[in-house]
Amino acid sequence: MTLAMSEAPNGKSRTIVSPINLMNIFTIIKLNLSHLRDVGHIIEFGSLRGGSAIFLAHVAKHLLPGTQIISFDTFAGFPATKPEIDAYAAGSFEAVDLRELRCFAARHELNNLTFIEGNFEDTVPQALKEIKKVCLAHIDCDLYDSVAFAYEQTKPYLSEGSYIVFDDPLVPTCIGAFEAIEEMLIRRDGLHAEQIFPHLVFRAPMKDLTDATLCEAKNV
Repeated sequence: MTLAMSEAPNGKSRTIVSPINLMNIFTIIKLNLSHLRDVGHIIEFGSLRGGSAIFLAHVAKHLLPGTQIISFDTFAGFPATKPEIDAYAAGSFEAVDLRELRCFAARHELNNLTFIEGNFEDTVPQALKEIKKVCLAHIDCDLYDSVAFAYEQTKPYLSEGSYIVFDDPLVPTCIGAFEAIEEMLIRRDGLHAEQIFPHLVFRAPMKDLTDATLCEAKNV
């Protein structure tokens, strides 16, 4: 926790994710993932100053040996937004010195952490093809399009028993993020949140559940 909350070069904390949210993610990893074999990797959408990714890397190093943390961000503020549902404009939040951030992680021997710079559309698909299996997705995005893209891209790679954690959709300025969750996870995929406090937590949808159910019905 200390590394995540440490001071960035601009004098701000490396993370704006609350300590209670970070501790809840720790609990998920400790109680629900650490006893599984070959669980896969952890991905994060929205890194900002890197604090939450650093926290995840530190925890995984001790509880999930072999698991890599991949954190995606433009590191230059938000991309284009939808003014009708997003409270933020393009470029909101400050640019981040990615070289300094990577050096900070290296100094603390977090060799299981990779920061990937760029728009999600340009970076995420290939990265997911390479890591192949995801046990936890931390989606810390404030925008409709970013949340929707992150979930859709991650869904095929989620391992059995994996988790999807959304940091911001219940914040009043992140109505677009919640709308994406409501449309895609709740209405379309029929998922129910396992937790709504301190953040929304979903268990990964079971693959081919519909096909299996239809087959059983035909054999009755």
